[in-house]
Amino acid sequence: MSFVVASHYISATWYPSKALTHKEVPTYHYQAVHIRAMPSIATGLDAIRILAKITDCFENHLSNINPEHTPWRLTDAPDELIRKMCQALAAINLDVIDIQAAFKLSQNKDAQNRQGIIDGLSRLNTHESQMMAALVQQQRGATT
Repeated sequence: MSFVVASHYISATWYPSKALTHKEVPTYHYQAVHIRAMPSIATGLDAIRILAKITDCFENHLSNINPEHTPWRLTDAPDELIRKMCQALAAINLDVIDIQAAFKLSQNKDAQNRQGIIDGLSRLNTHESQMMAALVQQQRGATT
C-alpha cells in the first residue's frame, strides 16, 4: 500500500535566485510512504482489541482538537453489544514487513529560495498549497 501525504507543483518563478541567475526550473514536491505488510483476519478478542485501539486513537485525536470532547471508549457500551457487533466486523491485522518513505521538499535549496517557495504556495491559498507550505517550513526548521 502507498500513501502520498502531500504533493504540489513548484513554479520556478517562486525562487528569488531565478531572477538573478535564470538557472531554476519548475519541480514537484512530495511526501510518500510505501508499506509492505502481511494481512491476517482477526477474530474474537483480537478483533475487539483492534477496535478498541482504533477507537481510542480517533477519540484521542478529537480530544486534541477539541479539549471539551469526552472520548467514547469501548467500555462505555455493554459487553454483549460489542461482542455482537464484532461478529459482523472484519478486523485486519497488518504485520509490517517493510516501510519506505521518500520526500522532496527543497531540502537542497538555500533559505531564501525555500522562503520563496513558501510564499508562492501561501499565495495560492488552497488546502494542498497550505499543507505543502507548512511542510517546507518544517523542513526549513529541521535543516537550520
